[in-house]
Amino acid sequence: MVNSEAAAAPAAQAPENPGFRRPQIAPPKSLEVDGDRGDNWRLWKQRWLNYYLLAGLNDQSEDYKCAMLLHCIGIEAMRLFNGMKFGEGEDRDKMADILMKYDQHFLGQKQEFFERFQFNRRNQESGESIDEYISVLRNMAKTCGFCDCIRELLLMDRLLLGISDDKTRGELLSTHDFTLSKTIEISRAKEAASLHMKALKNEEINKVINKFKEKKPGDDKHKTNGKSGDHVKGKTKDNSGKGKSGETSDPRATKRKCLFCTQVHLMRKELCPAWGKTCMACGGKNHFQMSFKCKHHSVHFVGEDYTTDSSESSGKTISGISTDQDQFVNAVLLGNQLIFCEMEVNKKPVRLQIDCGSTVCILPKRYVENTQIRPEKINLQMWNTTSLQALGKCKIKVVNSTTKQSYKVDFFIVDKELTPLLSGKAAQKMNLITVHYDKFKVVNAVSSPERDYVQLFPDTFKETPDTLPGKKVHLTVAEGASPVIPSARTLPESRKDVVKAELQRLVDTAMIVPVDEPTDWVSQMSVAEKKSGVRICIDPRPLNKALKREHYKLPVLEDVLPELSQACKFSVCDLKAGYLHCELDHPSSLLTTFATPFGRYRWCRLPFGLTVSSEIFQKRLHQALEGLQGVRCIADDVLIWGRTDDEHDERVHLFLQRCCEIGITLNKDKCRFGLQEIPFMGLVVSSNGLKPDPAKIDAIVKMKPPTDKAAPVLAYFDSTKELSIQCDASGQGLCAALLQERRPLAYASRALSDIETRYATIEKEMLAIVFALEKWDQYTYGRHVTVHSDHKPLESITKKPLDRAPKRLQGMLVRALAYNIDVRYLNGKEMFLADTLSRAHLPLTCDDTQEEFEIINALTYLVMSDERIQATRQHTNCDPALQQLKHTILSGWPKDKTQLSPLVTPYFSIRDELAVTDGLIFRGERLVIPKHQVHNGQQEAKSPSYSIRVPRQLVSDNGPQFVSSEFHAFTKSWGIEHTTTLPHNSKANGKVESAVKVAKRMLRKTAKSSEDQYLALLNIRNSPTQGVDSSQAQCLMGRRTRTLLPTTKSLLEPRNSLNPHEMEQVQLNQKRQGKYYNRTAHDLPTLKEGDTVRLKPFVLGQHNWKKAEVTRRLDERSYEVQASGTTYRRNRQHLVKPHSPPSNKTLPKNPILCQVLTVG
Repeated sequence: MVNSEAAAAPAAQAPENPGFRRPQIAPPKSLEVDGDRGDNWRLWKQRWLNYYLLAGLNDQSEDYKCAMLLHCIGIEAMRLFNGMKFGEGEDRDKMADILMKYDQHFLGQKQEFFERFQFNRRNQESGESIDEYISVLRNMAKTCGFCDCIRELLLMDRLLLGISDDKTRGELLSTHDFTLSKTIEISRAKEAASLHMKALKNEEINKVINKFKEKKPGDDKHKTNGKSGDHVKGKTKDNSGKGKSGETSDPRATKRKCLFCTQVHLMRKELCPAWGKTCMACGGKNHFQMSFKCKHHSVHFVGEDYTTDSSESSGKTISGISTDQDQFVNAVLLGNQLIFCEMEVNKKPVRLQIDCGSTVCILPKRYVENTQIRPEKINLQMWNTTSLQALGKCKIKVVNSTTKQSYKVDFFIVDKELTPLLSGKAAQKMNLITVHYDKFKVVNAVSSPERDYVQLFPDTFKETPDTLPGKKVHLTVAEGASPVIPSARTLPESRKDVVKAELQRLVDTAMIVPVDEPTDWVSQMSVAEKKSGVRICIDPRPLNKALKREHYKLPVLEDVLPELSQACKFSVCDLKAGYLHCELDHPSSLLTTFATPFGRYRWCRLPFGLTVSSEIFQKRLHQALEGLQGVRCIADDVLIWGRTDDEHDERVHLFLQRCCEIGITLNKDKCRFGLQEIPFMGLVVSSNGLKPDPAKIDAIVKMKPPTDKAAPVLAYFDSTKELSIQCDASGQGLCAALLQERRPLAYASRALSDIETRYATIEKEMLAIVFALEKWDQYTYGRHVTVHSDHKPLESITKKPLDRAPKRLQGMLVRALAYNIDVRYLNGKEMFLADTLSRAHLPLTCDDTQEEFEIINALTYLVMSDERIQATRQHTNCDPALQQLKHTILSGWPKDKTQLSPLVTPYFSIRDELAVTDGLIFRGERLVIPKHQVHNGQQEAKSPSYSIRVPRQLVSDNGPQFVSSEFHAFTKSWGIEHTTTLPHNSKANGKVESAVKVAKRMLRKTAKSSEDQYLALLNIRNSPTQGVDSSQAQCLMGRRTRTLLPTTKSLLEPRNSLNPHEMEQVQLNQKRQGKYYNRTAHDLPTLKEGDTVRLKPFVLGQHNWKKAEVTRRLDERSYEVQASGTTYRRNRQHLVKPHSPPSNKTLPKNPILCQVLTVG
């Protein structure tokens, strides 16, 4: 046998047996060293031993056996063999010793505990048959160390618990005295029965499809007409006015399937059972719930990829639209094919069918986890009048694999193997289809004033708001105010792309611009969730204290009511993004600078959150609408009225014309025109007078009669008096009372949702404050309001920086930034009004604050793996101190810390910053960790890494020290994400390569000059980086380190972070480098699976580019290709796709040049 370091050509000895013939069977394929290496080795070894016996290798010499083994095992395993060390008594020229060494390498020392853990968590996978599942369990049981006496029982238990069919499990549990063989027999029978039922069902479906596709001989001559609300009427004529048989063509003389009752009878309304009846589903007349006329919530049923008509024959009229040429199918057709799109759902590729006839999106259960499903009782109505019960609803992130655009889509989850369905509305919002409304013929359409005004003034109802006329807004800062420059808040990796995209959208619409100059004031960025994405906010609390107000009188509803005495017609318009209509001058814009992980930005428009914004905006809006009769505005709502229809329409037209001239943008979804009565600022305004909005007083109407008749009477609102609010929250409801001089003006309450009832006490109390402020927005907006709460921690948390509060509480505090409030503690005994309403709320009410705060989860902001989060949660549940702390947070803190347990007392001083989320305790954005121990041996071994920091991500090349199993176990235990670059693509990790180059140059110089290399390394770390005034030591440790060079004491003082000027310099350097690099760099075309490409050779002296096939795409520029039975991982620039079928000629050395030459 030839050693691996000997000549390249093998020199195996000839067979010793003269009658030996070369084996005619193919040897086993190369061993795969990736994936489950232990399982791959066991299977390959089994195949090798079979081949060894069949090929008659046992009669050959030992050298021949070893040579054949190493030849068949593959290149990667051959490399492992070359690095193996054989000890005493072991011979590298014996096949048995080689197999033993491979056993030690791939299998190692088995941990039976872990093998049993894997066995007990192995469930039947989707698409896996019973026999396959049993075979897997038997193989896993071999390595678990089970005793022979209980192995069969454990297999039976695992099969019973892991089987995917609940019906089969139920039948097994109802069977007494069952054994493993009986369990397998029943499972096989149920599986076979299920397959047979599915086959029969598909056969029935095919029969229906074929029946629907068949056309009767005279069907193409039928012409029908219909009217809404009546039965189908029509005549079938030829040139002579008769049918083929000479009889009359009146369809009412023929029995057909009725669209109104789904029964077969003569087409006469007096014979239809549904005539005169009311539908129980939609409330319509003259049809049943199961009919085609029902407007009930419906979707299309998709089982296989087939197309069916929705009626028995074409030529019928449905809702007044002739279907002689159209077919009602279950999806949009592209020619004769269904339309599908490839999307990533939960980071998995899914083929979704686009169905314009479906009003909801459908997804089978196997694509989601049970924890993602929100249970809801919803019946889905299919196109064939059948019903399907949905398991619930789930909001899932869907990524377009082509454009990389992500969306949040609501899917209904069903427990059936249906084709995943994307509704027409969702496909239209994702820009997958385009609906040309201008080409539609409107049937029974009623023109609305909103649509007419939108078409008449399109610039007034556009998406991006314009600016109001006049001078730009100037913000005045009080003298002596100290500027504040906080550091940028960190963002989790999962949210960076979304926030960056929103920032780019604001830059594109000129709402914000990047800042490249020093600024005195900097605010922190806050990200709030909303239904359509995220909202970028700022936390300007320090700036609000320094800004001077204009003290402009804000109008209230009482100022407008006297002018409505003779009005009979009303309209209400809402400004789109009201504050953004006011443009800031440059000095004021610099005051609104906010820091993000992507750099600093400043607002060009008046931002949300400043205490002076409401007065500035209201004054500008009044000036813009001055002179218009019958037009008054409160905040961003505009009320228009008239004594007659003509007067009202003229005033609306003049108002919209003024908006178009001066640049006011309206929200078309919130505008209402030409109504007899209209809700406005909590009341219903009509020609008959004022009346309370039913939605606002529903809780009071349904409140139980009071037992005390001496309750105070509601007072009138006085704009000159101080305003106060009492807020309280109980376990099931929120309440608030609006007061002036301790006399009530209004009451409000609502019930908590199921999720809100599990909030911490401080979160419920803050939710009550947000509810009250937004409930009485017409009174509280732009005024100083004193808010009383019986929860003392709220008094301090509202005065602290926003990042000190828990995540959910941050969202509520951001909502409260629009109001000038002062939260004060008031004893619960003095808050009898709010306390009563909190227990007298309605059972079911809805509020805009519910859904937004429910989706805020602090876990999404943790840079931790799911395994680490789960382990922390388990340790938290086992920690007695944290268990008591969790109970105290949820139930409420006492007034005095002496009433607390000694384990919870240390947390009393920070009680306003603590919150519980999913079983974990957070202090602001930081996670409270249970008590734990550190192993001294590991601590000493890993102390160099501890002295700096534990990295979150590590990028390296493919060196053996980085791809070894030991290093993989080390990074996994430390929670480090390890990524390797592509082979022969060192520039992917260019920053490290450059650092290595500098280190090598330093070592060569010190060796040549006989200087101390450690002092040289220390000097390099203290030298400023090119283009930045900070050194490596300052960036890493926040200070310079002392060297042998004379240094002043002030230069060794620590600092917190890079100053803004240095950050700007770094960004400028990066932009300049990107500018020059992008001059010649271009994206190469994307390759697909199955494409034939050529591989760039990397062996010295080799110029022939190998032919390969693309097997899959790993990343944006990373591909896995296969050439001559070997799999490679290569960068896109090392692959060339020939324009024509490749030849055996030598290709050019430059792949990019080859790619350019083959175009066109």
